[in-house]
Amino acid sequence: MSSIQFTSSGLIKSIDSQLDREINENLNLNQYLLRINRKATWLGIANGLKAKGWNIGNIRHLIDVWESKHKEIVNGHAVFAYKPYCSMVLYMLNKKT
Repeated sequence: MSSIQFTSSGLIKSIDSQLDREINENLNLNQYLLRINRKATWLGIANGLKAKGWNIGNIRHLIDVWESKHKEIVNGHAVFAYKPYCSMVLYMLNKKT
C-alpha cells in the first residue's frame, strides 16, 4: 500500500495511475463526504497534538492507539474494529516520525 498517499485535506491519491483511477472512479474514495470526514478526523488529531505538543512520544502513543482495534457494539453484538479513517491518520502520523 505504499503507493497510496493521503493529504491533510482528506484526499486519497496514488502515483500509480491505474490505482488512482480506481480510487476515484470505481471506489469513489474521494467522494466529498468521505474527504471532509477524513479531513475533520485529521484536524481533531492535529489539534490534540498541538495542545499536548508535537513530540515523538505523543505521536507514537497516538500511532499505538490508532493501530489497535477497539470494542464497539453493532446490532447488539460486541465487535472489535479499527477506528474510522485509521489508514489516513496512521499515514499522517507516520510522516511526522
